[in-house]
Amino acid sequence: INKYYCDKPLVRLVQKHCGFIPIKLFSCDTGAVVKLRNMIKRGYPVVIYPEGRLSPDGRTNPIVEKGGSFFKKLGVDIVIANVDGAYYAHPKWRRRTYSTEIKVSVRRVLKKDEIAAMNADELDRIIEETLYNDASLRNKPIYRQKDKAAGLEKILYRCADCGALYKTVGKGNELKCTACGKVHVLDNSYHFTDEPHSIPEYYDAIRRMEEKDIDS
Repeated sequence: INKYYCDKPLVRLVQKHCGFIPIKLFSCDTGAVVKLRNMIKRGYPVVIYPEGRLSPDGRTNPIVEKGGSFFKKLGVDIVIANVDGAYYAHPKWRRRTYSTEIKVSVRRVLKKDEIAAMNADELDRIIEETLYNDASLRNKPIYRQKDKAAGLEKILYRCADCGALYKTVGKGNELKCTACGKVHVLDNSYHFTDEPHSIPEYYDAIRRMEEKDIDS
């Protein structure tokens, strides 16, 4: 868990009893490595989230800090699991959390002997490919909330139609551009009723616009 949250009094009070391993983000935290090794030596399973952050658009982020070589040194089995349903329960753009069905499924089990025979790059590739998820493709529940787009401009901050910056406003189930007047409506599966049909597709439209101004 991010060390930032562990510094808060309530979390600091319960973290030891819950088995949290605080880690400093974006830095080499040897203390977290030692605690992780100790937990495994004591016979406890350890859950690691290699993505390291919440997804803005419902797709798995690239794993920047590769852990293949470290996982090989641990000498333990690895269970790769996916979590479905959590993204729409509390997406990054909305403060409110809704109760929804969340399913955790085991995608692959790598035995320690199998891991030992792999090189670190191969292990990293398998982990990243197996973990990949897209909430817009795997979404099955029906969401009947009336404020699905509230705050959506926090991640869809540019109009996918006219390109205007910071002119989108999410209200109710609609994302509207105040510059060109275009309105995109979210249905009960968090898909837009017209193109772009999903939040990731809209996100990619913004990305394509902005790539033209990026050197690399």
